[in-house]
Amino acid sequence: MVTRIRPVRTSLTLAVATVALALPAGGAHAEDLAPPHQALLLLRILAYDRALGARAGDRVTVAVVYRDADKRARTLADEMATSLSSIAQKATVAKLPVRVALIPHDAGTFEQKLGELRPAAVYVAGGLEGALEAITRATRRFRALSFASDARVVERGVSVGLLAHDARARLVINLASARAEGADLDAALLRLAEVNR
Repeated sequence: MVTRIRPVRTSLTLAVATVALALPAGGAHAEDLAPPHQALLLLRILAYDRALGARAGDRVTVAVVYRDADKRARTLADEMATSLSSIAQKATVAKLPVRVALIPHDAGTFEQKLGELRPAAVYVAGGLEGALEAITRATRRFRALSFASDARVVERGVSVGLLAHDARARLVINLASARAEGADLDAALLRLAEVNR
């Protein structure tokens, strides 16, 4: 059975509440939001993008970008890709199947790889702070909504932060970046998030 992930306010609220219940008590930090929870929220958020159909084509491709030399980032990327793939086996986003691709960041070939893949979303796994300008330039060029688990990179141009704070899931949206990447996020989502305009 395939479940459709649709933009229903209670659905996202329930997803955020479910993630909040699964977080460790006693002051979780951004890095404590586990990849399975991030994956669920990422796909739920994509369902709230009214421009997704135009950006995605016949399937929703999510690229997970990581720095190959960074072992921690590679582990996070692997866990995120596995979590997204697991959900994709049982769910669609806006009636579209989900495909997941891992992309090691290489300054010389990253933009070309992204152009060939044409993802609807890009998850930045970490260790790429020095490459954020190039990554966000590429996500804007190819109209891919960018995600990360670090609020600092959202301030620097990534569109959506999937965070944890005080044992609750927290969404941070850089609205200018999201619009530059071609997303049209529903007001119901924006009401649930901390929005940086």
